[in-house]
Amino acid sequence: MIPHVRDRPLHMNRFPGGIQWKPHQQKRVPDSFPPWIERTTVDLQRGGTITHAVDQQRGALVYLAQSTVVTVHVWLSCIQAAQPARQVMFDLDPADEDFGLVRRTALTLKALLEELKLIPFVKTTARVAST
Repeated sequence: MIPHVRDRPLHMNRFPGGIQWKPHQQKRVPDSFPPWIERTTVDLQRGGTITHAVDQQRGALVYLAQSTVVTVHVWLSCIQAAQPARQVMFDLDPADEDFGLVRRTALTLKALLEELKLIPFVKTTARVAST
């Protein structure tokens, strides 16, 4: 996972009450994070700044998991060059759990991107349904 998150600011989905509850969305690094968790401060277009965690090592992944972070979303650009983005994301969420439609859409999108001489790749996350 490190190659996919390295040098990218993180948006953390934390589940302090467990995965059966709605996640807490967290972009800012909390004061409780140890100093060895890398950080980057970026300017907000509307003014001000925000300091994000940056995951550079396995130990940081373990710490995030122990801090109830289940899902991390990364910026599409790297901290060395915040603009422009180096990736484009197409977020395909199934309506009514129809994953077949998502799969067909993804394959169609893949073919289109390849026609344009772009290199598509898949990143997935899974949500565990509560019972």
